[in-house]
Amino acid sequence: MSERELEVIVENAPAGAPPCSPASGERVGTKAGLCHHVMESGFYCQSPALHGRRFCYSHLRLRGERMRMARAIAKRLPYHLRLPALDHVAGVRVAMAQVADALAAGLLEPHRAGRLIFAFAQVSCALRWETQARMAATSSADPTLSPKPGEKSGAPARKEMGDNQKRLVEEYPEFEAEFGLPAGIDLSQPPHVVFPPPEQIWPTATGAVGAARTVTYNDPPLSCHRWTKEGIELEELDKQRENMSEKSFNEQSCKIHGRIEKQVKTEMRKEQEAEWQAEADRRNAFEEKKAQIYRNMDDGQRQAHHLGVLAGIETAERTAQEEALKKKPAAKAAVGS
Repeated sequence: MSERELEVIVENAPAGAPPCSPASGERVGTKAGLCHHVMESGFYCQSPALHGRRFCYSHLRLRGERMRMARAIAKRLPYHLRLPALDHVAGVRVAMAQVADALAAGLLEPHRAGRLIFAFAQVSCALRWETQARMAATSSADPTLSPKPGEKSGAPARKEMGDNQKRLVEEYPEFEAEFGLPAGIDLSQPPHVVFPPPEQIWPTATGAVGAARTVTYNDPPLSCHRWTKEGIELEELDKQRENMSEKSFNEQSCKIHGRIEKQVKTEMRKEQEAEWQAEADRRNAFEEKKAQIYRNMDDGQRQAHHLGVLAGIETAERTAQEEALKKKPAAKAAVGS
């Protein structure tokens, strides 16, 4: 069955018919094979599958990345993101999907994921502006490419590009080696089935031992919110707001927030003092280590140490004098001008 015959079948398929898949008896992965990836809408991808594969290039890499993630969780290995090149909108979309999967699996810190998503948004905006500038330059250079009334800008160029574009990637022999997967792996199975997550033994409430599946590399649980008397006071004040004047409510609210701000400043001061104390302890330990080294020296070593210190002082004084002499002519020239 040729590609043209498949296109005719897809175009003439009745409404509500199931999506096309390779015919029975046809070897999956031949040139006429279609991608077996099922979209969230329930339809098959229907893009041409790679030779010897059941999926197209994009969905093959998607499944490989998810298998690599499941393998890291199952074997308790560190997981590192391998983002694609962000030189095209498709690359940005794939990178965002990888970050979302890693965040959902507990393999990526939320603050790092947020920074990556922000960077993806900036790259996407830059790509959009670059595309618009290229289309505007092309339209000004060739008036025949300018959009007609009722036609979107750049439609002829995109149509011509789609007609002349050729699928260059037809084979992917280095797929398993790139994603660290064993040869002959069944990518049609879910990742957690191929690489089951590790099990950890937890004691139950009755004292019996039960097995509970856990996901490794999860972020630590968030600390519980600690209530303060000022928080309760603000809550009660908000409940009585309807029976109070706006001036009275604002005055009491400002007093409570002033106490909260004072407590925050006190906590910040304590943290800063703790950092200063830690730095002082570090320096004192260093000085004590130097003193201990000096006490363990014999007379010859101590004499050599003092000579080295004196030589260093003389060198520093000589360097300072030379710097001062260099600055004096520049200062005189500035005064004369």
